[in-house]
Amino acid sequence: MFLATKVKIPPKLIVLLMAAVSALIIKPLSAIKIVVPDQYKDQIEAIKAAERAEREKELQGFNESADAAMSIDAPEGQTEDNQSPEVAADEFLVQSVIEATDSATEFELNLAASEGIISGQIIDKESGQPLSGVAILLEDTNIATVTDGEGRYSIGPAPAGEYTVSFVKTGYIEADVTDYAIVGGEVSVFPFGLPPRPADMSDEVYELQDFTVTAEEANNIMLQLELKMNSDSILSVMSSEDFSKFAASDIGDAVKRVSGVSVVGGKYAVIRGLGDRYVWTTMSGLPVASPDPDKLAVQLDLFPSSLFESIAVSKTFTPDQSATATGAIDLKLKSLPDEFFMNVSTSVGFHSIATGNDRFLVNGRGGSMDQFAMGAENRGLPDGAREFPEDLNLPVNVLPFPIPGTITQAEKDAAVAEAVAITDLIGRDFHNYGDAPGPDYGVKFSFGNAYDVNDRIRAGYFGGVNYSRKFRMVEEAGYFRSATDTSGTNTLGPENFVDPDVAIGYRNQLRTEATATNVLSWLVGFGLEVGEDHQFSLSRLDLRQSENENARLIGDVYNQFPFSSDSDSLDTEIAETLRYTERRLISDQAAGAHRFDLPDVVFDELEIEWAVGRDTATQEEPGYVQTRTIVLDNGDLTLAQDSTAAGSASPSFVIWREIEEERDNQRIDFSFKDTFADGFDTKIKFGALTSRGDRKVFDEYISLKGDDLSASGDTTVDASDDPDAPLKNFNELDAAGYTIAADVSLETEQDGRYFMVEQQLFEKFRVIGGYRHEKNSADVQVNGELQLRGAGSNNPLKDLPTSGGYEDDRWLPGLTFIYQPTDRVSLKLAYSKTLALPSAREVSPYASSAFSGSDIDVGNPDLSPSDVENFDIGFSWFNESGDSFGVTLFHKVVDNRIEKLSGIGADTFKDVTDVEEDTIDPLNYSHYQILTFSDNLDAALYSWYNNPNEATLTGIEVEGRKSLGFLHDLLRDFSLGGNYTYIKGEVDRFPIEIAAKSFAGRPIEETRALTNQPEYILNADLTYDNPDWGLRVSLIAYHISEVLQGVSFADSYDVYGNAYKSLDLTASKTIKENLKVSFSIKNITDSKRGTYYDVEGDDVGRDVYKVGQSMSLGINYEF
Repeated sequence: MFLATKVKIPPKLIVLLMAAVSALIIKPLSAIKIVVPDQYKDQIEAIKAAERAEREKELQGFNESADAAMSIDAPEGQTEDNQSPEVAADEFLVQSVIEATDSATEFELNLAASEGIISGQIIDKESGQPLSGVAILLEDTNIATVTDGEGRYSIGPAPAGEYTVSFVKTGYIEADVTDYAIVGGEVSVFPFGLPPRPADMSDEVYELQDFTVTAEEANNIMLQLELKMNSDSILSVMSSEDFSKFAASDIGDAVKRVSGVSVVGGKYAVIRGLGDRYVWTTMSGLPVASPDPDKLAVQLDLFPSSLFESIAVSKTFTPDQSATATGAIDLKLKSLPDEFFMNVSTSVGFHSIATGNDRFLVNGRGGSMDQFAMGAENRGLPDGAREFPEDLNLPVNVLPFPIPGTITQAEKDAAVAEAVAITDLIGRDFHNYGDAPGPDYGVKFSFGNAYDVNDRIRAGYFGGVNYSRKFRMVEEAGYFRSATDTSGTNTLGPENFVDPDVAIGYRNQLRTEATATNVLSWLVGFGLEVGEDHQFSLSRLDLRQSENENARLIGDVYNQFPFSSDSDSLDTEIAETLRYTERRLISDQAAGAHRFDLPDVVFDELEIEWAVGRDTATQEEPGYVQTRTIVLDNGDLTLAQDSTAAGSASPSFVIWREIEEERDNQRIDFSFKDTFADGFDTKIKFGALTSRGDRKVFDEYISLKGDDLSASGDTTVDASDDPDAPLKNFNELDAAGYTIAADVSLETEQDGRYFMVEQQLFEKFRVIGGYRHEKNSADVQVNGELQLRGAGSNNPLKDLPTSGGYEDDRWLPGLTFIYQPTDRVSLKLAYSKTLALPSAREVSPYASSAFSGSDIDVGNPDLSPSDVENFDIGFSWFNESGDSFGVTLFHKVVDNRIEKLSGIGADTFKDVTDVEEDTIDPLNYSHYQILTFSDNLDAALYSWYNNPNEATLTGIEVEGRKSLGFLHDLLRDFSLGGNYTYIKGEVDRFPIEIAAKSFAGRPIEETRALTNQPEYILNADLTYDNPDWGLRVSLIAYHISEVLQGVSFADSYDVYGNAYKSLDLTASKTIKENLKVSFSIKNITDSKRGTYYDVEGDDVGRDVYKVGQSMSLGINYEF
């Protein structure tokens, strides 16, 4: 997105501007080039526009003097000679350009191509007044100068290269600007604000006191802080410099450092306690399609940070955003460079659990292209594998006369042979085993350049490639699950819930999970600038990520009819998963920004911004193996479910699932601007956004049975002789049938229009208000019959609706008040209404699970959008040294909130033949048509529902950064920063929650926390940054409270995620001018993670594991 800023010009500068702007506009190409820092370019363009408008008025016969045409009255009680710092800030930029113009004129004929000059104006940082007599030195040279009576200076000519520029004046703190690049044949514009000596500073401290900042860091500070101060919403910004500071390899790793933001599973952002469905993710202003099969949100770990310039997190809604932007994340791609650059970096890493561990789980189904996230094509279901013989499962007729429903032995043998051939075709790799992985590694490469085609047209290109491979492992983590009967004597209670002899869902096992993650992504873009008022860009982003995940569960499981000869009800179970997942996002975008002068109409200026894009997102899970077995007393393995059903195989499958979404987006925004009177700037903005998506889910699978299909009762597999591969002999299993589990299509449409006004009042007040009208719709259609793998004829999905969706049409207001008493202080109040939509997964009624026998999620096509009402008040302050402080209070009210609950039918009552309609009681559990557990699969069922009760969130965010040099001079290179968010959220429980616990005779409170909403989040860092040494070290802490993850009914208890802390260390050292070395350690304390059941006040561990420590060493070289 292109930004433009209008600058108010004091009357006494008009004559000076004539000369300065003329030099910038009409200077011939052969002259010395005057270069303005990027953060001032918008202001310079606005000054040029004002000058052009003035000239046009003169040419059209206007006789008013420049003072009359452009005059701005000084504030009451203040003369032109005693301007406010705000006016002086405008003036020092203009004065700096004038000084640079004078220098360029002076040296035009004798400046060597290998030499350059720095020009600018020095002001008092506090008052904004020009400073004369400031000594300016280029360190390690004999080149120096002193500012004149107006604070202006020019230093040079000096040989091209990087310098430390020092500013010294009695009564002010000495300042050093490192890494300042002097370019041959150029005059660089560099204004600077020098901090005065505090009145209470002692002479001893004053003699030692100075502050240091690199030129790049100074520009970066300006970028972030100016964006925050001038934004229409509560905004947080992270730049590429922050990505490096926090050693963030992807956007998911970076964005969790923003105040009020937590990241679930390393992928999904939660802003101010509202989950991923309330977060609108855009890339350069356009919505991004999600390849995730289960979420509406975009998986942020899919985006390598090296391909992006910055991310902006908005926590309040304005009408120019989507109606779903209760919180918003905009990813800004790398932009058109100023000059040629090339950057190469490589890294190597170590993980404390995975690297070199010979128990790291792998499987034999992979190929050489897996490591490049291109393995799915070679793993597809082969042609012919879907055509199984129809009579494979029919019994053999041993009698001499024909019997309907039977086949001959010869027909049976032919059918078995055909099934065996299909098994060979799909590959006989149905188990995992141990093999030690090597270290993590990665390579990044970026490049770009820009050219002046002529005096009006500038064109350029940029690109980047990112490749990485890493290995992560969770070893022998605790895994506990439980559920009780809903009737009889063994109903829910603290004792029964943990009793292995009566809890029908009891599992007490160890989980080992190993994942190899591969990322291959690239970006290419082109840019074009025509004059100063027209910009065009074109880009393609191609992101690929694959995860080769192998998992194993081993331990006790409840069995009503156990195989074990022990006296208890437990068997030893082994379950394995072999899962290769490949995600890809291709995003093509074209965008433009245009500015037009309108001298003869009501408004002075029109800006038009537009963008079009198409995204294609896919997720493939080809050959996804789920196996499950019981260990017999003799060590052999059985596929049977229990000892009374020897011929009934337990569910083991090979699954092929593919999700594909295509999304077309268009956006256009019009902004009319004018200044009708002193301090009364007006901006009227309107525009439109359309987004249309077509999503398809296709889930098919092949069932596995015993190694002898001719014997229907054979469900026994020989014990393995390899303890690291207990299911090795499962390679002998044969395919026994093909089934389509789900064929679902979903079409979504979003059409939004908005109108908003931004009005400046008396220079210090701004009001931004407007309305957005938006239509959102979804149409879901199930093609064919839904199947639950392993459920057999007892299929709980058979009666679910096969179509559904929603239509939503509404007007949404947004109103923001901003008070800025100074350039560095801002107070914002905001009110808005937004909505939250169900995800494609949530409205699609198919079933999915991570393991055979693990929790099963089933979509609900009757979901409808949620309403959100937002209140915010925020205060922020910063200074040019990078110190900052901000505090925000917020309150949100959510109606019709979507939450995940245990069971299918939690909002469905029994037929009136069972319960008379006029006697239905929502607080009577027996009146619900609810199914919470599949006996065939020994697995709990979950779905999503609209909570009919109102949810509220109230919270506070505090963030800041402070240099520690004020404590002691030895601490001048240290800074402390961070943010803290506290959220109090609650909602009345669903009626069925209260009904279920009352039915089970268990205590329950009527209100509870919101699911996936932490009570507090803390980010903090202590940073040492010494530009003279080229060294930066950061110690980074992160702490998040426990989170309610799921609620239960009559057979179980609510599930919480444990609170946890992490501590990271990052360091970087510049070895020489273009070479930098970096090092990081993440999760130094190796903290425990997990979940637990809240069993009537006692915590019962559900998952307990450690994620391990990771270390990396990187080298970066810039050409």
